[in-house]
Amino acid sequence: WWAGLLLSIPAAGFIVRLFMIQHDCGHRAFFESAWLNDWIGRVMGVFTLTPYDCWRREHAIHHATSGDLDRRGVGAIDTLTVEEYRALPPLRRFWYRLYRNPLVLFVVGPFFVFFLQQRLPIGLMKEGWRPWLSSMGTNLAIAAGVGAMLWFGGWQIVVFLYVPTLLLAACVTRTVRVPTVVTVERPTCHRGDDPPPTTEAEPMSPAWVAYYRELVAYAWRVHVACRGEP
Repeated sequence: WWAGLLLSIPAAGFIVRLFMIQHDCGHRAFFESAWLNDWIGRVMGVFTLTPYDCWRREHAIHHATSGDLDRRGVGAIDTLTVEEYRALPPLRRFWYRLYRNPLVLFVVGPFFVFFLQQRLPIGLMKEGWRPWLSSMGTNLAIAAGVGAMLWFGGWQIVVFLYVPTLLLAACVTRTVRVPTVVTVERPTCHRGDDPPPTTEAEPMSPAWVAYYRELVAYAWRVHVACRGEP
């Protein structure tokens, strides 16, 4: 079992890399073909426990509303202004501080989102059959994969390799991008031959960590540079 736990560390890095590919597919940026982007993204979603079409829709809303205090909440961590926080009663302040605690944000939260919340099209349940097809189709594919692992490898593979790998990958997905971009100078969208947004990033990690973080850095530049549908 200890060998499985050790293998889960590089395997988690591989899953994080797959999520980065899924992210770029969601922006229709990994391939020239929109069809190929979408289907590769759906396949990646089985490995990352993330229904691609649901995630892509929520991520598009997130980009369109990022930084807009009147439209916040979709695809992002709940964030209050200082005035809003001070206006809360003591009990709600406590719950907000607990929610923003690093242990909750980077350990409990990723487990809840990837293992539980994403099994249903939360927030998209009234948008027709497509979100349900995305969620249920991904769930069935995940169940088939877990069933195959149980049949061919036994429960030990699932308990000591599969689950730890995905849990570690979920945590890393949240934490790896925190120190990636150190400073960003008021970037704006650019078109044609205009210069791209100015960003400054300081390499703060060894090369093997940078391998897993390079596409996350790009994703954050996308976040601060533009809004709207990917």
